[in-house]
Amino acid sequence: MSNSPKARLVQKVYALLRKKYQPPERREQLPVLEQLVLAVLCDGATTARADAVFRRLKESYYDWNEVRVSAVTELQDYLTDLPDPEQKAMRIKSCLKYIFETTYTFDIDHFRKLPKKEVIKKLAKMPAASPYLIARVIRDGLGGSAMPLDSSAVRVLTRLELIDDKTPAVTLAASLERLVPRNKSVEFCHLLAELGNDTCTELEPNHAKCCLLELCPTGQRRMAEASAAAAAARRSGKRAVAAAKPRRSKSR
Repeated sequence: MSNSPKARLVQKVYALLRKKYQPPERREQLPVLEQLVLAVLCDGATTARADAVFRRLKESYYDWNEVRVSAVTELQDYLTDLPDPEQKAMRIKSCLKYIFETTYTFDIDHFRKLPKKEVIKKLAKMPAASPYLIARVIRDGLGGSAMPLDSSAVRVLTRLELIDDKTPAVTLAASLERLVPRNKSVEFCHLLAELGNDTCTELEPNHAKCCLLELCPTGQRRMAEASAAAAAARRSGKRAVAAAKPRRSKSR
């Protein structure tokens, strides 16, 4: 890693996350197509939950063609442990449909022999493609250098003010790809997902219990605002109680 202020912040984030959360379990090498499906499942979810759903799909369906032709309502029943199960079901079917109609097979391991830029162009044509999905396939399926940042990771890094909400995820990923060593990319992304699903949630983040609070301007600001609001409410309550007390009449 470099020694720039951003790099030092990333190093501190990484160190604190490693103290709080367990590293990902080692996963056997999967076919490229299965890495693609897993990328859809992992978006916004923890590694453990996505892996469990992935195993459930493999055990419940004969092959990926059966998944392709299944109804969305049927498929999403297997994805209920993940966020947006209906959307994920539609994306999986869309990816499988595209792969089958363009390659006439579900074996796309030949992608490993193609130039990375050519694979990126092919994947980008999928209706369900996203920068995160493509980066996951490049890194985990092809062994290339990439930093897949899902919705959880982007949320965490935005609140840490490593980026702002106007920065494209692709730009952030390219920056972090230079800051985080390739052999630590899987663990770093896994840890961000753990935090994003534990305390740094989208709607009700638990800033007080976040292991990155000391580094997080957003968490510190929101906790200060909540403290100030609570103090104002207490003062208002005391004034209301005082105003409600009967006044003593002056003796004549």
